[in-house]
Amino acid sequence: MDNKVRPYVPREFASDPVYDAPTDEKERLSNEAKRARRKIAE
Repeated sequence: MDNKVRPYVPREFASDPVYDAPTDEKERLSNEAKRARRKIAE
């Protein structure tokens, strides 16, 4: 989503790590969790 929609980040929060783009590792872990949930639901 970070690549598709550029979120509005107020200036006072621009340096807040919550608004940072996910790292490759976080994205990989997220995708693995999604796949695991889909596999369970089938």
